[in-house]
Order: sequence, then structure tokens, then C-alpha cells
Amino acid sequence: MLPSRAHQVRGEAVPAAGPGLAGAYQRACVPTGESMESTHDLTPETLAKLMGIVAGDEREAADTRRQDRAADLLTCWLGWPWPVRTPVADAKPRRPPETLEQNGKATTIAQLLLGERSGLGVLCEIKEFAKRLARRNKAEPGHSVATAIYYAAIASALLHHGRKITAHSHRSLEASFLRLMAEPWLPAALYEHLGQACRFCGGRT
Repeated sequence: MLPSRAHQVRGEAVPAAGPGLAGAYQRACVPTGESMESTHDLTPETLAKLMGIVAGDEREAADTRRQDRAADLLTCWLGWPWPVRTPVADAKPRRPPETLEQNGKATTIAQLLLGERSGLGVLCEIKEFAKRLARRNKAEPGHSVATAIYYAAIASALLHHGRKITAHSHRSLEASFLRLMAEPWLPAALYEHLGQACRFCGGRT
């Protein structure tokens, strides 16, 4: 399993007050010295601050859930044994699809993407598989996760074979790699992989 950088980044301490209205009240009212029997006891300024803190906490929690779902889905799909025989339409995110290798020795997509000995043909196949996966998963986070695998395969071909297996220019690839590297759910190993490919593309047209 490749741990996401999002899990690593969120190592900071959580405020003792905890989430929700009680925590927001402590952050909004305690610094001003106010007490509260009900919201009617609060000034309009403090009440506005209180509601803003609650809304901000909810947005942050929703963003954290989205990042966790993306990280879990990417880990699942990278762990699929290759080659995948199950049609993309039937491939369930939480269940490894049927593969041609059933003897426990199948190589995963992650191993092929990050391994230096993966053949160019295999990388092309993974790239096309990820493209189909992205088309079948229009909703997030599935689309972004499939796109990450697509560009990881392109990066592997650049780094391990010095070949560009796409019509995209090096400049366009560099920009795409950088956009993906900004995603906090990307595993550290894949982040470094795309970073190396980004440096490979630098200065090339």
C-alpha cells in the first residue's frame, strides 16, 4: 500500500475543543470574554464569526473526506494485478478484477509503473486501460484517479525508455505532471515519479 501524502500532512494536533458548534463557540467567544446561554446572548459580530467557523469546519471536513476517498481508490486501482481481463465497465473499485494470472504471482499496476524493467508495450497498455477507466468514471474522485494512472504510465515510458507514448508535447506533459503533483492524495512514490518525469520534460518542446 502506498500511503498518501494527505495522511502524512494531516499530522497536526486537533484543537482540544473538537469539531462542531461547541468547538466553534470556544474559538469565537472565549477570546472575547463572552459567555453564552443561547445564541441570543451573542453580539451579531460574534454570531457571524461563530457561523463562519462552523461553515469552514464543514468545508474542511468535506475536503478531507474527498481526499481520503481519492487516496483509497488510487491505492485500490494501483493494487490491481496485471493484466486485467475484466471489462472496465464491470471493474468494481473495492474488488480486484479478474486477471489472467491467478497463481498469486501476478504483478500489480503499481509495480509495473514504478519498476524500471517494465516493457514499453505494457506501459502503453496500462495507459490505454487508464484512459478507458477515466471515460467510464466521469464522477470524482474516479476520473482524477484514473487520470493519475494514465499520466504515470506516460511518465514511466519517458523515464525508463526515453520514449513519449502520447501525442501531447513535453511542455503539455510537464504542466499535467505538475497539476497532479499538487493533489494531496497522491502517494509519495508516485509524486516523486511524476517529479522526475517533470524534470525530464523541462526544456523540451
